[in-house]
Amino acid sequence: MGNDVISEITRFPVANAVKAIAQNVTGVRVPLSGHWIPEEQPQFVIGQLLKFFVNTR
Repeated sequence: MGNDVISEITRFPVANAVKAIAQNVTGVRVPLSGHWIPEEQPQFVIGQLLKFFVNTR
């Protein structure tokens, strides 16, 4: 594997695992969050969901 592939796998391991069963997967880092992302960064999560659903119409 090249460094770019290794970097992508380690950046978003969950997103890359989900790609095995889903067609439209995007990984993002959520700033200033820990384990409870929707509770810690609700506006960020809402923004990402809106962006996803608008782009999949």
